[in-house]
Amino acid sequence: MRKYTLMSIVLLSALLGGCYSESDYGGDGQLVDRGWSAANDRYVLDLGPVGGNEATYHLKKLPAMEMTVGFVLVGKGGDCLADSKPINPMVETYLLSEAGEEVISEAALLREWVWSESTLCDGAFLYRAGESVEKAVGDGTTTFERVQIKASEGWGTYFTPMRNASYRLRVKVFPAPTGSYSLRVVAKSGGWK
Repeated sequence: MRKYTLMSIVLLSALLGGCYSESDYGGDGQLVDRGWSAANDRYVLDLGPVGGNEATYHLKKLPAMEMTVGFVLVGKGGDCLADSKPINPMVETYLLSEAGEEVISEAALLREWVWSESTLCDGAFLYRAGESVEKAVGDGTTTFERVQIKASEGWGTYFTPMRNASYRLRVKVFPAPTGSYSLRVVAKSGGWK
């Protein structure tokens, strides 16, 4: 029995030692880890509101799991923003690796982005999916396969950071939102769902 207890302690130490902690993050903004039990958005990196028309952010040592770069649009009227799509500036998002490789390169009017509403209708998360092709898997079923994948598995505004790597994110918004709407730059990862 003692042999199994010692082996369990060694295994647990190895697993915990290799885990990512939000304190590992070394770039701009604030990274929050909602914990291993989070069904959605385990890691959320808030880079703050879009100020002016252009901003550049440095991202260092992100968790090595797929993240989606996008925007959180919040209105003050309580409307479901994904239904009304109340603003439509031109948005450009570029992410480069520390080696200068293109990871994300998306430019489109905001209404052309995917608008994902929160369940409370208190804001919308906006992002871009990359191109995909439909593939037959057999028995009449199909699946979609991502194409035109860039460095760090960049696809649309999705990417998977390399462990301990640095990235430079540049965002342009023309015209910048004004009035009762706030647009924040965020990157978030999935959870167990």
